[in-house]
Amino acid sequence: MTFSGKPAKRGVLTDSEVKKLFALCWPDEHSKIGNMLAMSTGLRAGEVVALQVRDIGEDRLCIRHSWNKWDELKGTKTDTERSVPIIPSIRESLRDLARRNPHGVGPTTFVFWSSGKPSRPMEADRLINGLQAALLRLTLSEDEMKDFSKLRPAREYWKSRRVVFHSWRHYFAARMADRLEKRKVMLATGHATGAVFDAYADHGTEETFREVEQAAQDAFGRLLQFSGFEARTR
Repeated sequence: MTFSGKPAKRGVLTDSEVKKLFALCWPDEHSKIGNMLAMSTGLRAGEVVALQVRDIGEDRLCIRHSWNKWDELKGTKTDTERSVPIIPSIRESLRDLARRNPHGVGPTTFVFWSSGKPSRPMEADRLINGLQAALLRLTLSEDEMKDFSKLRPAREYWKSRRVVFHSWRHYFAARMADRLEKRKVMLATGHATGAVFDAYADHGTEETFREVEQAAQDAFGRLLQFSGFEARTR
């Protein structure tokens, strides 16, 4: 919080940093796929973990729900459903992840499943923690990750950058705003008001959907690396 009473502005990674981030090997595959998804769609953390198998279409995701530990499964923040374009490589990664659910797969099973609780998705904290660990690996080698004298200043650096999981919504909105008019991007992000969207973008017809789909592919497709698990999705 700043002295003016306004929340501190979220930090946003550069395109070069995003490309390097997703070229890294992440220990938690769920987290890597979830962060890739948020980067390329602008989904909120609760919307990512609430995704069900039935929500994955051929060219889009249907965003019906959000999840948190208090209310569990509920409607989206604006209580409206929306469709967002999905990059084919991420779509296949989501399907592959869903197929490996140890509890079985059905239309309403969660894509980002919890290994211990069949009726619940994984906690959103995994998305956040995975991103934080990956950011450190952008600055430190694996050996340096074990050295507290180097780990502490790296943590302080990323804290000063204010890059958090919600930064992906800012990143998505800003990149899309470079390519499309505001109303069309708001349909994809699920922003209810232009004022909120404008704060993000400062850093529904089928035709509109196709424009967003092409813009997303152009903006984000080249940034994603699937070398760690692409063999399973072919």
